[in-house]
Amino acid sequence: MSIETLPVRASDQRPVAFGPQLQWEIEQFLYAEAHLLDTRRYEEWLELLTADIRYVMRVVTDRIRRDAIRFKPQAIELKHFDDGRENLEHRVQRIRSGMAWSDDPPVRGTHYVANVRVSAGDTAQELRVSSNFLVHVSRTDEPATVFSGARDDVLRAADAGWRIASRTISLDESVLNSTNLTFFF
Repeated sequence: MSIETLPVRASDQRPVAFGPQLQWEIEQFLYAEAHLLDTRRYEEWLELLTADIRYVMRVVTDRIRRDAIRFKPQAIELKHFDDGRENLEHRVQRIRSGMAWSDDPPVRGTHYVANVRVSAGDTAQELRVSSNFLVHVSRTDEPATVFSGARDDVLRAADAGWRIASRTISLDESVLNSTNLTFFF
């Protein structure tokens, strides 16, 4: 397996190489992010995002095979949300305000990240990172909800380390089994 040169890290201006060290570094970044979300340290989580972040959850549609051939994909993709930095900051402010009834009492969640795959990004400063996730969410005595799916991220090198420039979330379910999306994936 050949080692390919990856983007130069802004912090030290040395090339990064594909291999076990980079894989470990990216996995540790994603695990640290999951810990921030699990412990509801949302302000710190926001620091992991770039100013131009695009945070999207696609609506999954299912078609039987014969219909998939006859119907063209929708020109406009449906999304549960398509947020930028400002929207994400507002979501965090709302959660912290005490006025978000769906987060009172607060949601408890555990994020699991697996099957992390790293590849070169579109620019010299970016990586494409795909992963699978499981998010277990519970609140009061309500039945717990489990979300599973895939995330496609673009990570960008910054002076302070990697930052999330884009995240597209694809759930395995086409119908959400929860009335509460006050948490992050």
